[in-house]
Amino acid sequence: MLPSKETQVRFFKSGIVGGVAFVVRLGLVPVLDRSLAPQPTFWVSYFVSLATHYGLNRFWALRSSRRDWHQQLVEYGLTAALGAGLQYGVFLLCFYRLGWNQFWSNAFSVPPSTIVVITILNYRVFRAGSRA
Repeated sequence: MLPSKETQVRFFKSGIVGGVAFVVRLGLVPVLDRSLAPQPTFWVSYFVSLATHYGLNRFWALRSSRRDWHQQLVEYGLTAALGAGLQYGVFLLCFYRLGWNQFWSNAFSVPPSTIVVITILNYRVFRAGSRA
C-alpha cells in the first residue's frame, strides 16, 4: 500500500532538500579541513547544512499549517539531535576505526540517519495538519 499522493510529493521534496543540505555539507568539508581538526570540521559542516535543511523544509518541502511553531522548533531540534548522534557515531567509526578520510567519513555518515529523520519530520514535526 503506497502512501497518499501528498505524502509521496512531500517525501520527494524532502529528498531534494536533503540532497541540497548534503551538497552544502560536503562542499564545506574540504574548505574546513584546511584549518580545522576532523571533529570541528564535522560539527561546523553539520550545523551549516542543518540550517539549510530546516529553512528549506519549513518553507518549501514540508510546509505545515501548524501554528505551534515554538513546539515545532523544539521537535525539529530533538530530531536533528537524533540525526546528529547517528551521523557522528558513523563518522567516528569510519574515520577512526576504518581509517577513511574526512570527506568520505562525512559523506557516509549521512545516509544511515536519513530515513529515520525524514520519517519523523514528515509525520511529526512538519505534519500537514495543525494542532488544536
